[in-house]
Amino acid sequence: MFESEFLTTVSSFLFVFAIIYAIFVYSKLFSESRNAAVLISLVIAFFAVAYSPFVEYMQNYMPIAALLLVIVFFAVLVKKLFFEGKEGGQKAEKDAVPAMVVLAVLLIVLGLLWSKLALSLPGISSESLLWIIGIFVIILIFIAAYKHPEKEK
Repeated sequence: MFESEFLTTVSSFLFVFAIIYAIFVYSKLFSESRNAAVLISLVIAFFAVAYSPFVEYMQNYMPIAALLLVIVFFAVLVKKLFFEGKEGGQKAEKDAVPAMVVLAVLLIVLGLLWSKLALSLPGISSESLLWIIGIFVIILIFIAAYKHPEKEK
């Protein structure tokens, strides 16, 4: 369908653009002008893919980089759901049910796909690592349930 060189160049371009743009949005560097953030991200991504060794490097290490980005995304999601609750000096009342549902679904999907991921750490078996992650996610669900505000009657 597509030539391999074209696909690697486009995927590297999109990857660099997404990373740079996400950094600009998260840091609120161009909060008043998102068009400037998009334009600067496009320019940086274009110059990155113009250097052919970079494209080859990205093609070789894209799966590892994507996995790291998924981990970072999950960490930021957990941080936003559980540890950012202050608005204007007072504790914000957040509904914890969506956070609990998301964590439960992530745990189920992780359990189903674990054998295909085949992740392990030195000294820890793959099954033990899944148990550790599962216990951590269940603790996060309990924290969300504990922080869930009671409805006034």
